[in-house]
Amino acid sequence: MGFDTSRYTSNEWLAPIGEKAKEVFRHYPRAVAIESASAVLYQYDSGRVEVPWTTVFPSDDISRVYERLLTTLRTPDHQTPAFDPQLREPIKQLIKILSEADAEDGAIACHASYYLVQVAAGKLEENFRTYQDLARRYPQYSNEWINTLLEQFGYDRVLKAAVQHLELFNLLHKNETLGLQCGQPRLQQDGESTPDFIRRAIQALNITDMDSLVTTTKMVDRRNIPYRTAAYNLRGLPITA
Repeated sequence: MGFDTSRYTSNEWLAPIGEKAKEVFRHYPRAVAIESASAVLYQYDSGRVEVPWTTVFPSDDISRVYERLLTTLRTPDHQTPAFDPQLREPIKQLIKILSEADAEDGAIACHASYYLVQVAAGKLEENFRTYQDLARRYPQYSNEWINTLLEQFGYDRVLKAAVQHLELFNLLHKNETLGLQCGQPRLQQDGESTPDFIRRAIQALNITDMDSLVTTTKMVDRRNIPYRTAAYNLRGLPITA
């Protein structure tokens, strides 16, 4: 039996998943449904469900987006939908839906859970962006939100609305300056896929086994401690591991 490529060439298989998910979402406010679905997405994608995020669609009111971004920056770690006791059940149900559809591994899981977020928002034709505050931990992400906003909304729209949200942009500017002071360039190059980045890092650092990978990760984390402490202080947050 050959490799089944149908899921990579067509999205028809997603429709039944979406219909089942709608039955879950109808019991919750739209915003809650979106972030519950995004918690599932993060679980399958990066796995960093403890760092706060917000999900943004191109049609969202940009002023409201800025308010949500500032709230995200001010939110302590672990206060995300993934850790909300009231959302455990819908998240569990969504994961079950993906499991029953044999869509809980690798790229297929990410693709399906991305679709869940679109279904939750009722915006199947829009590609959203998720703004996760990884800049509180890693200097290479210190200017990511600004770049993403410009890509998603365009320079004129971002600048026009920014005048009314100086607190957000002052904080982002200070964080970007903090990142530049660390002198650490973004580790993953523009246009470089994650597998290629991992392969390059393994070769450059001479990582030959899991133990050396763990050791290297801890070494990089130790280098980030001064930056991380300052970034959390900038947000008025207690620093976490």
